Amino acid sequence: MVHYLAGQLSSALAISAQTVVKPAAGKIVSVIVGAGGTLKIDDAATVGAISAATTIATALAPGFYKFDFPFLNGLILTPTTSTCSVSFE
Repeated sequence: MVHYLAGQLSSALAISAQTVVKPAAGKIVSVIVGAGGTLKIDDAATVGAISAATTIATALAPGFYKFDFPFLNGLILTPTTSTCSVSFE
């Protein structure tokens, strides 16, 4: 579920499958990757637009990650065998 707060941080919690979190420009603030999984983050508006050139981060191991990283096209998270959560603007 994605929670949008106008002009503030937004969050998407307990993502367990490839998800278009935001189909527009913004900024990643933080990510939590659950135990036993990995996470790939892409800058794309649709799943079909994902390519090697859209990858922001790949194979993130379980843990907490602090970002201050803009994305232009959109934010897509792809977790494997676990859940993840993200905060973004």
